[in-house]
Amino acid sequence: MGRLRTGYSFVLFLFLYFRSGAIRKALQQESKAQAESVSEVEHAVMNFRLISDYSKRSAVVEAFESNVVNFRGAARAVGQLLFNNQFFCKWLSQLLIVFWIGFGGMHVISGELSLGLFLCDIQIFQTMEEITEQVYTMIVKLETIEPALMRVVVLLNLPTDLHHRKNLQDRLRETTAYMRERVEKKRADDVRMDLLPITLQSLSLTYVAQSLRDGSARCDSTTHLFKGLLSIEQGTMVILIGQTNGGKASRLRALGGAILPDNLESIFIPSHLRVLHIDSEPMFSRGSLFDNLTFGVKANDPDASEDRIFQICSMLEIPETVMELVRTKTLLDWGRVLSFSEKQKISLARAVIANPDVLIIHRPFIALDQRSADNVGKMLKEFVTNRGVIQDEASFRQRRPRTCILSTMIPYNLEAADKIYRVTTHGADEVSAKEAEDTLKQAHVFEGHSFLA
Repeated sequence: MGRLRTGYSFVLFLFLYFRSGAIRKALQQESKAQAESVSEVEHAVMNFRLISDYSKRSAVVEAFESNVVNFRGAARAVGQLLFNNQFFCKWLSQLLIVFWIGFGGMHVISGELSLGLFLCDIQIFQTMEEITEQVYTMIVKLETIEPALMRVVVLLNLPTDLHHRKNLQDRLRETTAYMRERVEKKRADDVRMDLLPITLQSLSLTYVAQSLRDGSARCDSTTHLFKGLLSIEQGTMVILIGQTNGGKASRLRALGGAILPDNLESIFIPSHLRVLHIDSEPMFSRGSLFDNLTFGVKANDPDASEDRIFQICSMLEIPETVMELVRTKTLLDWGRVLSFSEKQKISLARAVIANPDVLIIHRPFIALDQRSADNVGKMLKEFVTNRGVIQDEASFRQRRPRTCILSTMIPYNLEAADKIYRVTTHGADEVSAKEAEDTLKQAHVFEGHSFLA
């Protein structure tokens, strides 16, 4: 009897051992097909406007249907496999009972085994069958969640920029303290932190794309080097011009902290300054337009007062129809409701309302007419000159200098800049407003440009 129970357990173990590979493979295929179906839906939702404009709905539907068919086939294969496996325990138990009835019955007839023990052994085999089914069900549940669990584990352990960002902040604090000491030695009676410049030189950036394929993480990367020196004094307005792919956006993103440099020493922004980075594509959070305009300030902050917000919107000449939406605090999908120029103005107003120490903006004049661009230029100049827009004049000296760094491909408001840099991947030249205007109007933007090593 003991040998039978041992043999039963051994056979069951062998079955689960050799069957687990097929189960795991089927579950992984099902999980992969499911992930591809979800990814296709996400792609369709995120890129609906593009798909609709290019009349690609049928192609997207066909791709989704193909993924659904694959998922259904994979799910069916898993179901069949698990369903068949459930009967193995019953088959094995029934086979063992049949064998024991024949073998044990002979011992009962010969008197070597009592009828009570014989019936008790049969009951034990039935109990073993029930327990085995319960154990197998638990194992199947664990194996069922394993692909999803492995996917989550891999995703949670993908590399992040946390340590790199911490190292950059530590270096900025150390450099700020060092430069403060130098200022103290030169001007012990007038230690002004606004004398510390913002610098960017010999920038090296690595763009990394992380993805999950076949259950394993994959990282693709490319590195770009941008030579030259940018030295920006606090309390100034600086414009970057240059041809496309010349490094304007990369330099601004590095200064704004959107991407981190490989060489930490290439960037210096005094660590006490609050930097706000505004990309060229306006973004909106869920909520009313008023909530979006006050996104960067606290509710009880004087900068969040309605009078100030409406004055800034008035400076930008935001249409009255949009202002009515701001007042009523209506909830809509702003990315679809507003025109691009309206979204651009709301994004710029939100940035100025937030009142940062350093404001970095990608192409603020894009999609704006001359009048609107002039309004933006005047507001940004006031932001720098008055250390904020719509601020108390009495607290001017207590406020930190305001710095604005922007890029443009349009010859608007060049005269308002304190400095203009013409940049390429090979260097950065300081040019006058007239040179910048001529450069932006040229068909060949950098003909005759002197590259810097």
